[in-house]
Amino acid sequence: RESIETISKAAANTQSLASLLLGVARSQGSAKKQTDLNQLVHEVAQLMRRQLAHKQVQLVEELQEGLPAIEANGGQLQQLLINLVHNSRDAILSSRKRGCIWIRTRAQADGVMLEVEDDGVGIPEGIREQVFEPFFTTKEKGAGTGLGLSVCRAIAQEHGGRLRLGTSAVGTRIVLELPC
Repeated sequence: RESIETISKAAANTQSLASLLLGVARSQGSAKKQTDLNQLVHEVAQLMRRQLAHKQVQLVEELQEGLPAIEANGGQLQQLLINLVHNSRDAILSSRKRGCIWIRTRAQADGVMLEVEDDGVGIPEGIREQVFEPFFTTKEKGAGTGLGLSVCRAIAQEHGGRLRLGTSAVGTRIVLELPC
């Protein structure tokens, strides 16, 4: 039963991504509702943890309790988070056989913050400004489309937030800031 529920959620996420890409292409909005960011993160982490364990990548949740609810399209935020976790996984596995990804949430004065940090190779200083551009990729030909972070940024902007690179002592840190 748990496996079927996981598969069902993954199918819904895939449908949401397809809708998002069409929406971005057509510049249409999406339905939003009150969303518990911690619950959303926990669901994605459960979905991803099994996949990552096979690659010897640990996923750690550090979620601040009592976050205020946000007005969001849960499917879009889940897709954003899945994409960030996949990028982190790829960065780790490109340099070694195991690693760690941290997903953190916390309240801010005017909203909430979601961070995804990894202990992978990091993003070289010379290309940090380009990573959110459509079709920009550091992956080998055929391994990536270069749409992931640009779609993530579009999702953040559609939610009145922003997606940016943070500083990390160990790898890469992506920060999503959303209003309440």
